[in-house]
Amino acid sequence: MTKFKTYPVSLTKALVILMIISSAIVVLSLNSYLDRAVKQIYSDMNEHLLKNDGERVAQQIGKYLNQPQASAKLMALLSAGESAARPAAVAGILQQIIDLDFNKGQPLSKLSFATANGSYTALERDPQDGTFKTIHASLQSNQAVLKQLWFVHARETSLPFWTEHTHRHTAEQGMAMTWRQPVRDRAGNFLGVLSAEIQPEEMSGWLQSLDTNNSHRLMLLNEKGRLIAAASPLSADEIQNAGQHLPSPGLADSLLRPAVDHNLMLSKAISDADGKLKWTLVMLTPDNQWQASIHRYHQHNFIGLTIVITLALLVITFLMVRFSRPLVSLINRVHLLGTPLWKPAARGTMFPEVANLASALDKKSRLIMDMLDARQKEIEHDKETGLMTFTGLCNHPELYRGRNMIALLHLSNHSSLTNLLGKEYGTALLAHLQSMLKTLLPADTIYCRERNDKILMIFPKVLDSEQAAFLHQQLETLFMSRQSVSKGCHELLIAGNVGIVEEPLTEERLKALVLNAGIALHHARTEGNGVVTRFAPEMHEVGLRNVELHEELSHALERDEFHLVMQPIVSLAGEGECLEGECLVRWNSPTLGFVPPDRFIALAEQTGLIIPLGYWIIETACRELADFIARGAPDNFKLHINISPLQLQQDDFAEGLLGCLERHNLQGKNICIELTEGVLLDDSTSVLPQLNTLRSAGVTVSLDDFGSGYSSLSYLHSLPFDQLKIDRQFVSDILEDRRSESVIASVLSLANSFKVPLVAEGIENQETGEKLRRMGCVLAQGYHYGRPQPFKNWTVKLGVFNLTLI
Repeated sequence: MTKFKTYPVSLTKALVILMIISSAIVVLSLNSYLDRAVKQIYSDMNEHLLKNDGERVAQQIGKYLNQPQASAKLMALLSAGESAARPAAVAGILQQIIDLDFNKGQPLSKLSFATANGSYTALERDPQDGTFKTIHASLQSNQAVLKQLWFVHARETSLPFWTEHTHRHTAEQGMAMTWRQPVRDRAGNFLGVLSAEIQPEEMSGWLQSLDTNNSHRLMLLNEKGRLIAAASPLSADEIQNAGQHLPSPGLADSLLRPAVDHNLMLSKAISDADGKLKWTLVMLTPDNQWQASIHRYHQHNFIGLTIVITLALLVITFLMVRFSRPLVSLINRVHLLGTPLWKPAARGTMFPEVANLASALDKKSRLIMDMLDARQKEIEHDKETGLMTFTGLCNHPELYRGRNMIALLHLSNHSSLTNLLGKEYGTALLAHLQSMLKTLLPADTIYCRERNDKILMIFPKVLDSEQAAFLHQQLETLFMSRQSVSKGCHELLIAGNVGIVEEPLTEERLKALVLNAGIALHHARTEGNGVVTRFAPEMHEVGLRNVELHEELSHALERDEFHLVMQPIVSLAGEGECLEGECLVRWNSPTLGFVPPDRFIALAEQTGLIIPLGYWIIETACRELADFIARGAPDNFKLHINISPLQLQQDDFAEGLLGCLERHNLQGKNICIELTEGVLLDDSTSVLPQLNTLRSAGVTVSLDDFGSGYSSLSYLHSLPFDQLKIDRQFVSDILEDRRSESVIASVLSLANSFKVPLVAEGIENQETGEKLRRMGCVLAQGYHYGRPQPFKNWTVKLGVFNLTLI
């Protein structure tokens, strides 16, 4: 579909254009209406004038046609006292008749009188000057007259009649017409025939003179529709059309109708007094009769309307501009609403409606500015502490002026203490921290509450490394200080960590520096409470590797990238027979290659991925153990599985493990779960019921890495365990370090007192194994006895797993 390009138009222009278009439509419509009205008026006038003119012309023609009868009576009276045979006397009488009855303008071409003995005298009009000349016929002509049919007919009747002379016929003018009137005296004696001849040429000229206004076209037709005379030349189609619409005898003596190429045509019947002559007068009104007047009136009307509308447009445009100018000004400035650039408009030239709108916008602008100011304060300043937010920090005018060191402080005990003691305590703790910071740090340090329990500090320009070391020391002093403030019955103690970044601050690098400070803070938290760490680029690289490791780890289970291996646990007193082994998980990533367990296990615990991974390890270990026993391993073979603290804290852990044993036809004695002692200390109330459920089903519990954490005799008596595994760091130094030997001896004594076996990990040579055997250690594990391998690689036969046979 074609898209038309649009152009923006101002409100004033749009209104003016709309008014011009509307006015043009009004002018054209009104002009068209008036034009039709004028034409109708002129048409009615034309019809009325045509009827009047037709009646007038018809009367004159009728009067003319009746004059020969009066002339015949006068001829009879004048001839009674004269000798009818005297031509001179007849000529005088005819001249007298012409002078009395026929005006010069009437279409009479010849007036003649033929006496009873055939004497013929005529007065004929001269076509040049219009005068009549006398004509006397000879004796021979007298005899010819007596033989004329019209003369014979006149002697036999006393009634007038008309004759047509074919020898005068022309295609354009029709036939010559002669009126014959027999003349008799009072006694009825025949005196002669009075004849009045009419030629079409003269009749046409007379008709033209009758149209005094030259506004019509006149023609005379006989009863057959043939043309007798016309005031102007006519076409054959006009004559034929007129002849087809003659008035019907007895129905109407006139007919008014539209005509081809004319507005109107009037057909009116004309006859003499005796009804002998049946002619029709046809009057045509041409199209252009009133055309000039109509056109002139139309021009005057159009010009007048245009002037009136133009003046009205100018007035309306002036008012519109005056109205719209303030409105357009408001529209053009509306994008400034609610900003300091908005200025109230002058209301002196405004219409009340626009002034009200401007006033409303002024109020809205002030309201918006007040709301924005309040909102800006909320956004840029923390209500609880009064410190700037990060948004407020970005807008601080002194932020980038030579500053080159920032620190991010995490108040680690804020969240827990607030939850335990209430929000007021948390607010008081933050206030105490602010007071300490202002005491220890430079006066023009900028503070920002970056998170709920994090404070971002922007130090003034650090000139050298000594000044940087001083600030580092001051931050460490913050956590080492024993000064405390009481809040109710509790003390406000500051605990947390700090990450520092030393780099010039720029607008482009601000967020990156804060991110690096967060990375340094994370490293400080891993090292313990109260640690202040300076950011190093390798920290970011480690973080990126952890991110990549986390992304790959989240998909490793779906891609089946993990597999299990087993490392045997042997009896130091036996002959290589093995009844126990530890299950270990390995990860070969197509992207990262082989990933050591200490890297991905710790990350899985941090991210919570250890939960699905732990379920997979238990399910796969049980399946592998069942296959291992089915291949020939001892029925009582015990597989050690390391359990994460997060796994053990799941409510359905014990139920899930026992269900897995049942699915693979294993017994509780076939599984030993290895836990670190720290798990029991952190949440012993929630894990003890789980451990008791498992131990009642025959599952044994081994305390792994014993001696490396929080071991003490005060809690061992309350913990359910069936085995101790001493940390490998003591085993590796037993041959060189007497303190390690003492620790192992103490742990052996402790295990004997609890009547549980001790497993020594990390034995890599025969000497270490012999040393531990002599000291009383029962079980051993290490590369010296066997490296971890997939279950299928270990050889078992007839219920025996003996490492000496491999």
